[in-house]
Amino acid sequence: MKKYFTFLLATSLVSTAALAGIQVQDHWVRASTGSNTAAYMKLVNISNKDISLTGVYSPVSASGELHEVVDMGQGMQMQEISAIRIPSNGEIVLMPGKTHVMLMNIKDGPLTEGKTVPLTLVFSDGEELQLMAPVKAQ
Repeated sequence: MKKYFTFLLATSLVSTAALAGIQVQDHWVRASTGSNTAAYMKLVNISNKDISLTGVYSPVSASGELHEVVDMGQGMQMQEISAIRIPSNGEIVLMPGKTHVMLMNIKDGPLTEGKTVPLTLVFSDGEELQLMAPVKAQ
């Protein structure tokens, strides 16, 4: 029984990270072939107030940016945004082709599947959440 609970604890640490008001689930980073890549995740706000993701940084990149994909009339285009709002008692999913995190100017070569990337998420309430995101080829 003890092994089972240890497994459950380890599994939850891999798939979920949390602050007082935000839970981060299913986080991952796309394997890179060039100098930039993206990170995706589900942000769940378990508080009674809106909280925004306002920044991200990682030691594997020169900078992190928040992006969304919008229809500019002549096709979809990616643009930088200042924050991603997570409504009170709500959630937002950062996914390919939609809102996501960009890691710009990857240092020390490409990120390959099987590696993990440290990410620090910065929120509007001043909290910072550190997590390890697996690199996936998807």
